[in-house]
Amino acid sequence: MVLEAFEKSLWTARLRRPFSLGEIRSIMRSIAIGLSTIHHNNMVCTDLKMENILVNGFDNETPGSGEHLVTKIADLGMMRPPSHGPISAITYRSPEVYFKKPWTTATDIWSWGIVYLHLLQAHVNFEEPGIFDSLKVEGTLIDKENTIRAAMAQEFDLHTIEYYNSDPDTRQLLPPKDETRTELDHWVVKLINKDIPEKDIETVHVALNPVPELRPSALELLEYGYI
Repeated sequence: MVLEAFEKSLWTARLRRPFSLGEIRSIMRSIAIGLSTIHHNNMVCTDLKMENILVNGFDNETPGSGEHLVTKIADLGMMRPPSHGPISAITYRSPEVYFKKPWTTATDIWSWGIVYLHLLQAHVNFEEPGIFDSLKVEGTLIDKENTIRAAMAQEFDLHTIEYYNSDPDTRQLLPPKDETRTELDHWVVKLINKDIPEKDIETVHVALNPVPELRPSALELLEYGYI
């Protein structure tokens, strides 16, 4: 078997310099194309993360328009039909997985949204880690999972969403609501305050809908007309 050679992973490229908005949109469009092919076959990638995305044509020094970038999803060994149970790297894991609900192709859309959000956050604050990567937790993997689950519940206000609060098994996993959080703490507001274009924020926002059935498909993201 002969595989196409790639220069670096998206994670390696992210550590070099901030991406331009054009580069970010090009990368996210290519990932969505890959996901649409996987999902068309009723399969779920289950392990979409920066380390599993490969990029060619990335200049380590000079930002570009993104038109020359070639981006592909790699490491599809975890691909499987919709099911239930733990999947995905903990930073990119969807809330339905964290709260022990069945998952479908929509879980990949959540991971796609997290990748997009991380790239936008690095665009405006390169030295800072992205959402959920910034949580410094000592202890076991379970300790880290519990910390991210709790942070996700606060960030996306899962306490107010029937999909999560109406199920006793799910409800008991919700942490006490953090009453000290304000609107200024939300990732959307932070990106608006950093002058990220509204359309980029809106695209990430629809992908990161906590209710999986309300997320767009990969094909719908492509038809949305911005990436």
